[in-house]
Amino acid sequence: MMPQFSGTTAECMKHYAGQFRIKSDAIREIEKTTGFKRDTVKEWFFGNNPVLPNGSRVVILRYFFEDRGYRVKELEDLKIKSPEAYQLGRLLYEKKLTLEDIKESVGYKNAYDVYSILHGRYSMRSIWLVNARELIRSMESDAVIKSVAEDASLVLRHGLKTRTESSSNHLREDVLKILAGYICATIPLAKLVISDKFSDEDRERLRKLTSGDGIFALSNLLNGLCGRRSREILKIKNRYKEKEDAGI
Repeated sequence: MMPQFSGTTAECMKHYAGQFRIKSDAIREIEKTTGFKRDTVKEWFFGNNPVLPNGSRVVILRYFFEDRGYRVKELEDLKIKSPEAYQLGRLLYEKKLTLEDIKESVGYKNAYDVYSILHGRYSMRSIWLVNARELIRSMESDAVIKSVAEDASLVLRHGLKTRTESSSNHLREDVLKILAGYICATIPLAKLVISDKFSDEDRERLRKLTSGDGIFALSNLLNGLCGRRSREILKIKNRYKEKEDAGI
């Protein structure tokens, strides 16, 4: 990792370029990580009149430097002014979101609004802030799901009884995390599908995709997670249904 350096984006660019004896190595590293064209990067750093990139490209470049140990002034300021904007910018840099994703999900009218927020030129409106937090939570939930899915799947394959107490506890924790992740990820999606942006036909299509009664079954199970009494009622209902299915 590069030695830590604090400064503006322009100062970080100058310092970064000075770390390489061979200019092409610096260009190649940026091109590989960001996807920016070689000639463009070369002009930014080593042209006759080096210029600071604009729009989303300078935002991405800031996170590129931060990942290499730099303290970029604009990002440090953004963390204080709008932590949500900082997180959205990082998701953009990591290619987990596009500008269009941010614009549509948060409710911005155009790309200029997105740029202005990510550059810290002005603060988010209250409705944008709510939507941004919901989007970030959804992305974090997705990350939780991916990180624990492999370990949690062991429970489904082997159960808990064959495990030692220690490994059983770890697997229980994994199950709780992955279920929490799915629930957190489901909430914003369910809100969206319930809204007027989706039709009755869309919702009927969803019910068919979940085997007809999947949504109702999930609803019952979630009710059972609401508390001890709810769980006991669900257990009684399940026992009654099992007897009914068996013709007893």
